[in-house]
Parts: sequence; C-alpha cells; structure tokens
Amino acid sequence: MNISRVALLWLLLLMALRPSLAAQPSLADTAELQAWVDEFVARQMQDNRIPGAIVSIVKDGQILLSKGYGLSDIEHHRAVDPHKTLFRIASVTKTFTATAIMQQVERGNLSLDSDVRDIVDFPLPLRSSKPLRVSDLLTHRGGFENGLFGVLSDRMQEMPSLKKVLSTTMPTQVRDPGTLSSYSNHGFTLLAYVIERRTGLSMAQYLQDNLFRPLGMKSTHFEQPAASTWSDDVAVGYSTVGGQLTPHPFEIVLTAGGGAISSTADDMGRFMLAQLQQGILDGQRILSAESTQEMHKVHFSYAPGPGGMGYGFPHAQLNGHDVLWHTGALFYCYSRLVLIPDSGVGLFVAGNSDTADELQERLFSAFMQRYFPAGPPASAPQTTADPSEGEAISGVYRRSGSPITTFAAVMSLQELTTVRATRQGISVQRGEGKAVDYRYVMPARYRTLDADAADLGDIVFFKNAAGLFAGYAVENRQTSSMERIDNPFRSRTLGIWLIRMVYAILSIGMIASWALATRWKRLTLVPRCCIGLITATGVGAWALYGCFPWLERQIREDSGWVPWNLTAFLTATSVLAIIAAAAAIVTLRTAQSKTLAPVWRAGAVLYSLGALSGSVLIIFWHLFGYHYY
Repeated sequence: MNISRVALLWLLLLMALRPSLAAQPSLADTAELQAWVDEFVARQMQDNRIPGAIVSIVKDGQILLSKGYGLSDIEHHRAVDPHKTLFRIASVTKTFTATAIMQQVERGNLSLDSDVRDIVDFPLPLRSSKPLRVSDLLTHRGGFENGLFGVLSDRMQEMPSLKKVLSTTMPTQVRDPGTLSSYSNHGFTLLAYVIERRTGLSMAQYLQDNLFRPLGMKSTHFEQPAASTWSDDVAVGYSTVGGQLTPHPFEIVLTAGGGAISSTADDMGRFMLAQLQQGILDGQRILSAESTQEMHKVHFSYAPGPGGMGYGFPHAQLNGHDVLWHTGALFYCYSRLVLIPDSGVGLFVAGNSDTADELQERLFSAFMQRYFPAGPPASAPQTTADPSEGEAISGVYRRSGSPITTFAAVMSLQELTTVRATRQGISVQRGEGKAVDYRYVMPARYRTLDADAADLGDIVFFKNAAGLFAGYAVENRQTSSMERIDNPFRSRTLGIWLIRMVYAILSIGMIASWALATRWKRLTLVPRCCIGLITATGVGAWALYGCFPWLERQIREDSGWVPWNLTAFLTATSVLAIIAAAAAIVTLRTAQSKTLAPVWRAGAVLYSLGALSGSVLIIFWHLFGYHYY
C-alpha cells in the first residue's frame, strides 16, 4: 500500500512538472485543431478588424484543414469560401517562380549558373562585370538596390509586360552579385522573364501548364488584373480609415514574378503537399525528388548553423525544427506559407486587410508553440563579451537594399540602425525605435531574450575580404542583411545635422538680408539680386521641406509608375540647387562692398558657404536631376 502511494505521488509530481506530457495537443486530432484555429482566427480578426481570412494546414499527404473565415466582400456580403475565394498571396509567389526555374533547370533549358545578361533582350543597369547567375537571383544576391517604382499599384487598369516593367524600372546594381543578400522583387521578376525567354510562353501560361493544372490548382491565377470570369471570387482588400473599413481596387503587382498570384485555401494546400512530397501529388510530378531537395536546401548563409537561404525558400530554426517559409505583403493583403519538412507539415494563412500582418505573424507563432513546442530552455552560455569585438562592430548600418543611387537615398536616413557595445554584448536600435539588447554567444554571434525579436534568431556579423566587420544578418531572415556605413556623411547623425545646419543658415541669411535692406537707402542691382536670390533660396527650401512628407506618403501609398508630383519635386530641387549656388556667388560679391560692416561681411561669407553646402547636399543625395530607379 505504501509503495502504491509513493508511486502515485511521484506520478502526480511528474505531471505537475511536465503538464505538456499529459495534454500536448496533436495535429492528429483534427477536431481539436479546427476548434483551436477557429477560435484563434476569430479573435485576431476581431482585434485587428480583418474582414476575411483563409487557413490551410496539411500533414503527411493530407489536407487537415482548409477553411475560410469572415467576408471577402463586405458590400455584397460574400462569405469567404476555401474552395473558390481568391486571396492575393503576394511574395509567396516567389516560391512558385523558384519552382518554375527548377523545372527549367531539370529539363536542361537552363542552368543555375546561367548568366542572365546573356538571356534578356534589354540592357540591365549593371555596375559589376561579374556574371549575374540564376542562382544569385534565387537567393536575393543579384546586387540590386531596392526600387520604389514598378512594384505595386491599386490605381492601374492594365498589367504591362514583364519586359516593359523591367526595362523601365529595374533598380541599379550597386554591388557584385553573389555577395550580400538584398530582398528583391525585381530580381524574381527578372527570373520570371528568363522563363518567358527560354520557353516562349508568358509566365501566366507557363505556370498554368506546368504547375497549376498538374497540381489540380483549378482556381489559382497569375493574370492581372482579375478577369471578368473570376473577378467576383477575389477577396476585396480593405484598409482601416477613421475606424471604418475602406475597400480598395484590385492591386496590380508590376513585379509580377515576385507577387502576382491569387489563390484559394484548397489550392495552396495542394501546393504545400507537392513541396512536402518531393515534387509529386496524386501521381503528378512537377519536380524530381532531387530537384525539390536542391531547391529546399540551404545555398547561402552568413554563418554556419541554422537559417540561410534556399532557392526561393528562406530557412528558420524554430523549436528544434528547420522551417521553410515565405511571407507576402501587398497594401491590403498579407499571407504566410510555412513548411516543416521533418514533420510533413505545412501551414498557409492570408487575410484581406492592411492589418492582416498581425494575423499571419501571430497564427504562425502560436501554431509553432502549440504543436511544435520548444524543449526545456537551454542554459544561457556562460561566456564573456569580447570588448574589442564589441567596439569593432559598433557603428551605423543600413539595409543592404536601401536606395543608394536614387532620390530615395535621403529617405533611408530614417531607417538606419545603430549598434553599440555593452557589458553583456551589444544593443541594436532601429531608427527611433527602442534599443534591443543582445548577449554575446560566441565570436560574431549575439542572442536576445526579447520576445519580439527572439523568433528571428541570433544576429550574426560577417567580415569583408579585408577581415573587417562589414555587416550583419538575422539568423532566421537572411533574405536581407544590414550593411555597415563607412561614409560618415551617409550616417543619420551627421546627415541630419548637416541638413539642419544648412536650413538654419539659409533661414538666418534670409532674415538678415531683409534687415540689411532696411538700412540701405539705395539698393544697386547686385544687392537687389542678392536679396532676391537669398529670399528665393530660403522660401524654396522651406517649401520643399513642407512638401516632402506629403510626397513620401504618396510614394508609399502607390509604387507603380513615377508620379507627376515627384517629377515636379525633383525639378524644384534641381532649380533650388542652381539658385542656391547663384545666391552664394552673388552674396560673396556683395560682401566686397565697402559700405558693409565687418560683421555683415562675415555673415555674407557664412551664408555663401551654407548656400553652397545646400547645393552640394542636393547633388549628394541625388535630388539634382531625375534619379528615379
């Protein structure tokens, strides 16, 4: 009797210490899975004002859940149907483009080392003489800066050809291909055009014949805009304005190879099954097992260990599992695809609002914690930060895709990241956001316990050919990296300080010139010109300053073709640079007047330097002329 009581006490103690052993949810219980997903999605949709959503979950060759939630069209009260309602999957399209490329490689029409320069029939804005390989584009290492135009618009009625989009809006290559990763919609659209060139088919027709039809994805489309035969099936995108949901037209993704596809919950389940089953579904093979494995494995990483980039699929190490994933984002639709190959599991989710990012992010995180929970936390590494390394990596960093050669370069000042050494490791502050602390793990690797950043994995720093720290990447998101800024004039502190200094000098000079004018009884031509130029420079500078936030907002709301007001803005900045230079020259000449007191002469010289600096800054930040792409 005593032995039985002791055994029972031990059993109760074990269950208390490890409750997960007694009540660990399982994907095998589909009723429990559906109940949990229903409750979770409903709560997220309510909290974030998301009209509609779809979720598809697969495992071991079966679709466990394919369900629609809410409304696809509020005005017409259309419920989301998992079989027919089409959601824009945005950048998840890149996994289809990568699959199509691997098909062409498998069929011998293309090589992963093929030089894209030899395939396209228009000049690319390249600065490197090195080959631009297909594999470089598949891992976001084409070397291109990010383009602001030729990406996405809800104000267009027709989709131009891929050739027109690329030949008109292709961003400039700013570094050697095959080096740093920089997320590129244009890069994957260039891959789609490579398929068109190699097959003679449009990308839409190619995908229909080689992916959608063989996989039984009967409702999935690449075409844009929506055809009349299926436009009513497309979930309307919504934004929240003044607490009200506002509908928006069909968004046209100009970089179509990186984001054009519209699909359903059922169809995305079939795509995930084909990927998890080594390229085959219901006896239809779209890729050989070898090609599928080649696509899924890591081909590029900044450091040994978890994470890295496959062909079209980023990798993340979460709770002991190697997870292949891709997110998608338009203005009014968000999505996420997740594959867990070692468990045969896939998850897809999409929502039709500008707040649906919360849904895809939180559902994925909650799904992993519930069905693939982390084991006991590993003991924190008992290591001491290397002060010399901390000092060596301290500095200012920018996103590797940040515009460098266009007018948008000055906008990147708001997004710079500052890394500082601490006693335990480093702190990382993005823009004006909060600083996140990272603890030293091993040389060039740092880890955080911050809940909002932990899922991204460790930060790993890398060096250049000279052995100096050149940047860092987040372990679980190596589609992009952060690049160290060596030019102090491009740093946030000095860059903004110089701009403020110039504005202060121009403003003081304008006020001083008016004060001086009241002292002179008679103004000759030169002083009159001087005061006029100084006034024009000051007023013009402040007018442009007032217009910039409005212009920036317009650009962020529509990234189709170049808007007329941007052309007008750059015309004004170019004219301002000329006027400021003229004001500097005339002011210096006026300063030679013997009627001026020494203090006024000194002020005139200072103003001339400030006005000339303003002209130089306009040129330095590519605001002189029309640097759109």
